[in-house]
Amino acid sequence: MDYIYDVDPELQVFLEPYVQLDISDNDHLEEIGFLNEFKVHRLYIFNCNFVKLAQTIDDLESLEIIKSSFENLDGIQNFTKLRWLGLQQNKIFNIDKLKDLICLNNLYLYENQISNLAPLKNLINLTQLQLQQNKIQNIEPLASLINLTGLLLQQNKIYNLEPLASLTNLACLDLHFNLISNLEPLSNLVNLIELYLQENKITEINALSGLVNLEALYLNDNTIYVVEPLTGLTNLVVLRLDINEITDVEPPLSSGQNLMCVI
Repeated sequence: MDYIYDVDPELQVFLEPYVQLDISDNDHLEEIGFLNEFKVHRLYIFNCNFVKLAQTIDDLESLEIIKSSFENLDGIQNFTKLRWLGLQQNKIFNIDKLKDLICLNNLYLYENQISNLAPLKNLINLTQLQLQQNKIQNIEPLASLINLTGLLLQQNKIYNLEPLASLTNLACLDLHFNLISNLEPLSNLVNLIELYLQENKITEINALSGLVNLEALYLNDNTIYVVEPLTGLTNLVVLRLDINEITDVEPPLSSGQNLMCVI
């Protein structure tokens, strides 16, 4: 198998028209600075033994380094034009170097070893943030990210949702498989369309009664007894209530004309 270490300058005539480059499956790819002479706007790296971001790529707006045993973010702070950054399925635990990437709109950090979210608090242009399958307990730094429309936090160790109360633009929120019992901070997130709360420690759901735009609600695998607070959620299409302590769901939910699936 051939591996990329560098790019012959004579290839520039062929690469210049392209703004997207995939250099995946290269076992000897250690850094990407050699690409700076080519006007690459989007770069995708998958399944590489990637070591470092020694040099920046001036025009790069989208960077994905996925499943590449990547853990050292030194140098990422120089990629100031990035709008899309995917670093999922790596070995990252320290994200301090992300704190000044204020142009980011989409950030994907799932399946890493992250616990401290403080470096994200100033990334106020984020609209999509995925942090599932990490080691997160404290989500206080997310309170300032008021432009988020999608937030995935499943499979962490979160119990306090208070920082999410200000994120009123959220349309999709995934919190399944955490340690959540109090849903009150979610009561004003009226733009939510999808809400995933399965596999938590929830006993009562009164806080959800005003989330009238919900179309998909997952509450399975909790200890809920009463579902009457869901009566007014007439836009629901999918509702999961299985593996709870509920004895009667039919009367409160009978008015849901759009409801196609109740489990």
